[in-house]
Amino acid sequence: MRPTPMISSLTLSGIPELLRREAGERALGRVISASGIDPERAEGERDFIPHASAVDFIAAAARETGAERLGVILAPHLSILTYGIWARHVLGASTLGEAIRRCCDALPFHSAGDRMPLHVAGEQVFWTYRFALAGSAGYEHVAPAAAGVLLSLCRLYAPGGWQPRRIALDMPRQRGAEPYEEAFGCPVAFGAPVITIILDAGDLGFGRRRRNQGPQVTLEDVVRARGRRAPSDPMDVLLEQVRRQVAEGAVSIDRAARTMGLSVRGLQREMNAAGTGFRDLSNFLRASRAKELLRTDGMSVTSVGMELGYSSPANFARAFRAATGMTPRDYRAAAQSRRGTTSMTSRAPARPRPE
Repeated sequence: MRPTPMISSLTLSGIPELLRREAGERALGRVISASGIDPERAEGERDFIPHASAVDFIAAAARETGAERLGVILAPHLSILTYGIWARHVLGASTLGEAIRRCCDALPFHSAGDRMPLHVAGEQVFWTYRFALAGSAGYEHVAPAAAGVLLSLCRLYAPGGWQPRRIALDMPRQRGAEPYEEAFGCPVAFGAPVITIILDAGDLGFGRRRRNQGPQVTLEDVVRARGRRAPSDPMDVLLEQVRRQVAEGAVSIDRAARTMGLSVRGLQREMNAAGTGFRDLSNFLRASRAKELLRTDGMSVTSVGMELGYSSPANFARAFRAATGMTPRDYRAAAQSRRGTTSMTSRAPARPRPE
C-alpha cells in the first residue's frame, strides 16, 4: 500500500466556523460530506487527517461559497496560534529565527510527507514549505492559505507594519496578482517550485512581541501530547480513519477509501494483502470503543449502542458478544467489579495494632 501523507486536523481550525458564517450550516454539511471529514469533531492533539481530505475540504468549501480565490480570503485569518501544543513549542522561542528553526525541526510531529527547510543566502533568508500534495486538484486554494500561516508566525515576532520582501507560490500564475499582494502586503510571484517566504537576514533577530508567560514547551512535551509523529504508514492511516468513524457512529468503507485517495476495490485489495478486511477491522475498533464507553459511568448500555451506530440494542449485544465473548452488561459488571477491587486495595493501610 502506498504511503498516505497525514496532517494535524488543527490545520483546518477556524475554517468550518467561517464557512458556517458565510454560507450556512447546510453548506458546511455538504462540504463535510464531500471531503469525508468533520474538523469540528477532530480537533485534538492526536487527531490526524489525510492531506487529500484537507485539500478536498478546502476545495469543497470554495465550491460552496463560489469563492474562486478562497485561499487568498482565508490567508489573513489563519494563524499558527490554533495549532495547539505544537505551536506553543514553536512560539516559546525568543527570536523569529529560532521559532522558524523549531518549526522546521518539529514538522514531523505536525505532518508527514511535508518539507520545510530554511536557507540563508547573504542578506536574504528563504523559508520554504513543500506540501505533500502540491499541484493536486484544489491546491490553488491550499498554497495561499499555507503561506498565510507561515506569515502569521513572522508577524508574531516582527514589529508593527513589517512586511516580507516577497512571497513565492508553487502554483500557476493567476489572473492578476493584486488580490494576493493585498492579502500578504508584499510582492507575490507564481510558478515557484515550493512556497517561499523571503525575508531580510536581520529579521531573524526579531524578538517575540508578546511572550507566552506559561511554562516552556519542549519537543518532548509535543511528543507526549501527540503520542508520535504524524502517521504515514497506510494501515495506521486507515486505523485512524475507521477509529474516527466509529467515534462518530457511522462506519463506511466508501468514506475511508475516499479520504485515502483510493477506490473501494483498491482499498479492499490492499487490506487483503495486509491480512485483514474492513468488516473485521471496524468490528474490532467498535468493540474497543464500546469497552471504553461501558467503563464510563452515566451511559446506559442502550446509549452506548446508539452512540456506535447500532440499529438496536439486540444488534449491539450480538456484535459485542461476537467480538469479546461477553454481553455488554456482563462486561460492564466485570469492569465495575475490578474497579471496586482496585479501590479497596488502594486505600490507606490499616492502623497498626498496638504491641
